[in-house]
Parts: sequence; structure tokens; C-alpha cells
Amino acid sequence: MSRSPPVLTDMESSFMFLLVVTLSCPVQTYKICRSTEFSCGDERRTCVPMIWRCDGDSDCLNGADEEGCDKICRSTEFSCGDERRTCVPMIWRCDGDSDCLNGADEEGCEEKQWQSQARTKRHKVKIH
Repeated sequence: MSRSPPVLTDMESSFMFLLVVTLSCPVQTYKICRSTEFSCGDERRTCVPMIWRCDGDSDCLNGADEEGCDKICRSTEFSCGDERRTCVPMIWRCDGDSDCLNGADEEGCEEKQWQSQARTKRHKVKIH
């Protein structure tokens, strides 16, 4: 005797169809940045270290890590006026030692200014 192929019910056919469709769809993975990371908000779901946020260097391909950055130096600090928005202690201004990478803290200073400043400052920690 020959066997006839099994007949599927409507419910079984629907289940088989859904199974085939589900298995053929690509799996989407959602990357969530850690609390120590900044989300670039791009299609690749890129995360960069939070310390790179507002550092003057665009680390996200879309530049999101540098958007909305308005760093303002305190009244006790001097603004170097550079891309990184570097601030140095005001006492380092005109001390004869260039602390800003662009040398802005020594521009327009007279020799007498930095000589007197140098006497008052014994130890200085570089922030670059």
C-alpha cells in the first residue's frame, strides 16, 4: 500500500507560515550604552567614553558628542580660547610658562608681569 502525504490543518499551516517568516527575518539587536558612555544616537548605535563628551574632538561620526557644549571658565580661570575650551588657573596667566597649548595665556604679557608671577608660584601641575 502506498502512503499518502500528511494533510495539515489550517492552524498547522498558519503556524508553519509564521515560523518560516520569523526565521527568515534578521534579528535586530539594540545596544545600550553603559552609564560611563555617551550614545552618539546614530544608526550604528555607537557609544564613546563619557569623558570624550565636550572635549573639543568629534568622536561620534555625526558629531553628537560635541553638540550643545558650552564650557565657560570660572572667574578664577583663564580661557585658552582653543577648540577644547581649555581653562587654566588665572594665576598661570603671564607667568612666563605657556600652559595653554596655543600659548594664549602668555600673549600680550610684559616680562615684568611673568617675573613677579613666577616668584609667587613654586609648584604647578600641568593639565594638558
